[in-house]
Amino acid sequence: MNNFEGKLVLVTGGAKGIGKIIAREFAVQGAHILLNFFHSLEAAKQTKAELEQMGAQVDLLRASVAKKIQLERMFQEIKDTYGYLDVLVNNAADGALFPTNDIAEEHLDRAFNSMLKGSLWCSQLAAPLMEKRGGGAIVNMSSIGSPMVIANYLACGPIKASVEALTRYLAVEFAPLNIRVNTASGGLIDSPVIEHFPRTQELQQVVKDATPLGRLGQPEDLARVVSFLASDQSRWVTGQVILADGGLSLGSVLLAPPSQTVREIPVQAQKTQPAEVTADQAITATTSSHKTVPLSLSDQPETRENFKAATERTSIAAQEYVNVNSAPGSHSEQPDTDDDDIVVVGMGVTVAGANNPEEFWRVMVDGPELFSKAANNRWDNSLFYSADPAAEDKTYQDAFAFITNLSSRSALEQDTQQSNDELTTLWLRHALQQALENVKTQENDTYSFVIGYTADGNQHLDEASVIAGATYRLGEQLKQLPGSSAEKQSLFEEIKATLEQRYRHGMTEVTRFLPHNVGYNAMHGILPADTELQIVDTACSSSLYAMDIGIKGLLMGKQDIAVCGGAFALTPRNSILFAKLHGLSVGGQGRSLDKNSDGVLFADGAGVVVLKKKKKALEDGDHIFAVLKALGSSSDGKGKAIYAPNSAGQALAIERAINQPQTHVENIDWIVAHATGTTAGDLAEFTTLRETIIPDHPIYVTSNKSLIGHTGWAAGVISLIEVILGLEKELIPPQYKFTAPPDSFQIETTQLRIPTTAVPWPAQADRVRAATVSSFGFGGTNAHLVVEEYREEAHASRKA
Repeated sequence: MNNFEGKLVLVTGGAKGIGKIIAREFAVQGAHILLNFFHSLEAAKQTKAELEQMGAQVDLLRASVAKKIQLERMFQEIKDTYGYLDVLVNNAADGALFPTNDIAEEHLDRAFNSMLKGSLWCSQLAAPLMEKRGGGAIVNMSSIGSPMVIANYLACGPIKASVEALTRYLAVEFAPLNIRVNTASGGLIDSPVIEHFPRTQELQQVVKDATPLGRLGQPEDLARVVSFLASDQSRWVTGQVILADGGLSLGSVLLAPPSQTVREIPVQAQKTQPAEVTADQAITATTSSHKTVPLSLSDQPETRENFKAATERTSIAAQEYVNVNSAPGSHSEQPDTDDDDIVVVGMGVTVAGANNPEEFWRVMVDGPELFSKAANNRWDNSLFYSADPAAEDKTYQDAFAFITNLSSRSALEQDTQQSNDELTTLWLRHALQQALENVKTQENDTYSFVIGYTADGNQHLDEASVIAGATYRLGEQLKQLPGSSAEKQSLFEEIKATLEQRYRHGMTEVTRFLPHNVGYNAMHGILPADTELQIVDTACSSSLYAMDIGIKGLLMGKQDIAVCGGAFALTPRNSILFAKLHGLSVGGQGRSLDKNSDGVLFADGAGVVVLKKKKKALEDGDHIFAVLKALGSSSDGKGKAIYAPNSAGQALAIERAINQPQTHVENIDWIVAHATGTTAGDLAEFTTLRETIIPDHPIYVTSNKSLIGHTGWAAGVISLIEVILGLEKELIPPQYKFTAPPDSFQIETTQLRIPTTAVPWPAQADRVRAATVSSFGFGGTNAHLVVEEYREEAHASRKA
């Protein structure tokens, strides 16, 4: 039956859950589907592929229904592309299933904006397109929680009721345009979402016993109500609420309890692929009324915690961690979800011009010039530099930001063998000692040390490799020459001494400078010997990926303390590499986000943060610097080039962070961007931010690379430390060397701002300040971290 052949149907929130089933129902009946989504790009692509395999025509439209400006763009696209619309299904929703005392204003705002405002805006924008077709149909989605009281549904039920009232008003307003407006409402649906409710089996049985038809609803049941209301079969129906709940709302179990012979009535349901489940769909599609029967879950103290463990614990992708292997005898073989937050309890840093966080902050605020030519104690720049960009094995840039005059107690504590250690090891030890200085530990604490690092950022390794390769080759050649062994050995020693004088950083066994040994030597004598060491190399996003691994260990209970960070040292080889990629600044000025940007300038740097679960940090009596709310990552895969930025991949990482239930864009005031200063890279990133983070208030965007340079594998952790200091100092530093943004940024169309002076960032009584950090590596290894200030009253345990 092709009731919708030739019809154009828009389903909001149609990527998964009930929205996906509704879209499928219309597709089966011949409709051309416009599938709206915002949070779930991959799910939307999968749904599109599945429907197209059925023979349907499907187009994807990305927009948040809670943002009018995005909806206006979406409907303009529909107008420009198709010129009309026949059916609108307002299915997208957002909300929270919390007990009354746990509901915050932000929960009400999110539900109100997505369900009521979103439905109103979509309907108003759709009406002119439907009028061009001589009329159409709008179906709003509701649930039985609108007329009836359901446990943990206060943040949604009243708003669903307002949607039903909206239906009646719009039905009258749009009637002259021959547009019908109705509401499809459902009871408890048998879908994967049901598993996210507390005491699932009891809940299902209660509903079955209270329903005259003796079963739960199927997603297809509600989808067919939607398609009926949108079809000509209901052309004399408008302004109505059609409830599909199997008779649950009749309350027959209270007045006429069913006999023992009542059996569940089988239902022939179309099999569907398991849908990805989120709290949003739990609210939209599966919440039921169980207050009509004797059992009520609202007075059970574990309800909130069980629900949080199943849904809201997606903080920093914890649901993925359940599948991480846990060795026998470890703390836990499942993630501990009693406490939601990962907190920073220690930090250490060294960059050009700064040996500790306080000096780093002064550098960020005062903005001294830190770039210089290479000093002789690092390398002879004349051997590697040429003003000709085409010169073979030369770099056209000789401006770098070096760490100089490092004052480190850790260096003095090393044994004789380590006294001439390579630079990144010294810097990591220095930062590690700082970070742990005031951290409280217990005798039986377990640790991880996860560091972003590359062998490419180790001049000692480069030079040791030259010596090792040259001496091996020399030895082989000497064997072929005439003369005595003593003469050959004397010549060998003379040439080797010359090599070691020339490559003085490499006068040690090569393997000592390999990444795993750098990590071991950095923590030796500072962290316990049984600390789990991991070295991470995802290029410039490495230190954020290191945090992701450390966080997973904490959430799985494998470690009590995660020490995470990164280190990077300038080398002539890297400078030549990036010169040949034409990525280095030509003018020798780092100008991130600026219209005059012409490339990146690299820098020395190392940073470390110490992470714990909030519960342990409070028990230990640590000072909490900040809360890590969510970390989103993505990998672009094959692209135009390994060094070419990809906005789609960056957007995916950012969305995976900011669209977590515990992340609130309205609290974000500052984005520390990756923004290396390359024209293409900065444009790709700002475009991503412009299209992904759409706030209702100004958000400041900065990059520290114009000032301290690009610290490579340490860049992410150093930006995190900058955010922590900004929270502490109540100040957002200005963008150094910034004049104006490129026209291509289209900054005037956004609420994004690039500050030229320091911006006050005071703590506020009614909201928690938040910022985000981006790091994007070669090959599209993208990461985005959401950081929030810690306030005891705002982050108090929710447990009674």
